[in-house]
Amino acid sequence: MVRGIARAPLFEDRSDHIFFLALLERELKRTGARCLAWSLMTNHVHLLIQTGTIPLAQLMHRLLFRYAARFNRKYRRAGHIFQNRYKSMLCDRESYLLELVRYIHLNPLRAGLVSSLEGLARYPWTGHKALMGRLPVAWQDTDEVLAEFSKDRNRARSQYEAFLAEGIGKGRHPELTFGDAHLRGVMADGGHAASGDREAHDPRILGGGDFIAKVVAKVEAAERRRTRAGKRVNPQAVLQAAARVAGVPVEAIQRPGKKPAVAMGRALACKWLVEDLGMQGVAVARLLGVTSGAVSQGIERGRRIEAEKGVAFDRES
Repeated sequence: MVRGIARAPLFEDRSDHIFFLALLERELKRTGARCLAWSLMTNHVHLLIQTGTIPLAQLMHRLLFRYAARFNRKYRRAGHIFQNRYKSMLCDRESYLLELVRYIHLNPLRAGLVSSLEGLARYPWTGHKALMGRLPVAWQDTDEVLAEFSKDRNRARSQYEAFLAEGIGKGRHPELTFGDAHLRGVMADGGHAASGDREAHDPRILGGGDFIAKVVAKVEAAERRRTRAGKRVNPQAVLQAAARVAGVPVEAIQRPGKKPAVAMGRALACKWLVEDLGMQGVAVARLLGVTSGAVSQGIERGRRIEAEKGVAFDRES
């Protein structure tokens, strides 16, 4: 979720909405992410994104930076248009997917922009209309959501609409509002996790105690791995390891080149430098003489090469 600075409007006319959505479509295609629900309000935006291999931060940075630049040019203003950094929460899909879709798509109705579900189905700036089959949105993943209700498309839409209608009377879910205080252990049905689960909580994660504990453990393990790697190797050693696996000179992967072996070495270097050594993508781009986008693509390819060839940073460094 992202808000306008001082709650100022982010969209002044229809062309602003259209431009924002065009940018979103471009970034979804570039990063391989999927959008399951979305809503453009007057002064804030909600997006439900399932990320691919490229971090969400890259998608959001390019989306918001380019929109702000165009907005400032168009309205002859300067400075920030968004209130601080966007807010994001990692969500447990099993418990919260449908609840989040409902929460996001009901925003225009709860804000009084429309007065009924029929009006919501005609509202152009939310993904609800696409789920109802009123107006296709090519980049919105409607299949993922509708499949949660039924394999039959018509029955799925009917059940989805009934699910939204049921949610109108339930009011707001505080745990979905991205406030400063996250309710610990709150479940999708409004109940609470067991008292032991409440010990595992994090305001950046939406889910039950077990889910949160697993995510935190995974992140901490990755940080420990990066710390150990950082103490015993330097970036040049990573480049040498990647070049050795690919069978090319180190210099070859530090300059543009499309030969398969060189591309393999560069991809492994991207993956190992970012994910195993903990370097920033922009720093890796400078080191390899490529763009940040190329580094993101290299990370994805590097993962595939590791799996196909059975290589790993720990073994090769």
